[in-house]
Amino acid sequence: MKTNLKIKEFSEIVKQDPIFLGNGTEVKSYINSARDSSINVLSMDDLITAFSVHRSDFESPEEFKKILDQLKVLIATGSSDYIYEGDIWVLYEKDGKLYEVLTFHDSISGFDWEPEEVCLEELLNRFTSGTFFNNFGEEVRFKIQEFLFE
Repeated sequence: MKTNLKIKEFSEIVKQDPIFLGNGTEVKSYINSARDSSINVLSMDDLITAFSVHRSDFESPEEFKKILDQLKVLIATGSSDYIYEGDIWVLYEKDGKLYEVLTFHDSISGFDWEPEEVCLEELLNRFTSGTFFNNFGEEVRFKIQEFLFE
């Protein structure tokens, strides 16, 4: 992984179209039943479904969509099998600041929407010397790198 990366200008980052990266596979989402379902965050609809269906704080997709309408999703990645486990990372912009949501679920707890403000320098540090982005597949890391850094 490149270590001499530079952060793109904030204005350049936020004007890009959002990217939905799933878990690095091309597996599409399917919902047959609560016991036989999988979601790979490859679109805004997948993100809404993941947070509104799997034991989250939101009672309906419409409730979560109202929250998303107040911000600009930049990057969303992750997947869930609904029953056993899943994880999602979302980076978004609201009111000129960056926020991230990193959440997971297991067979007991659901996804939590608990945003934390994050700065680009922290993301660069994680990307070049931390282990946070090591959890993502090579293709996902490359697309995040292209989106945020030069």
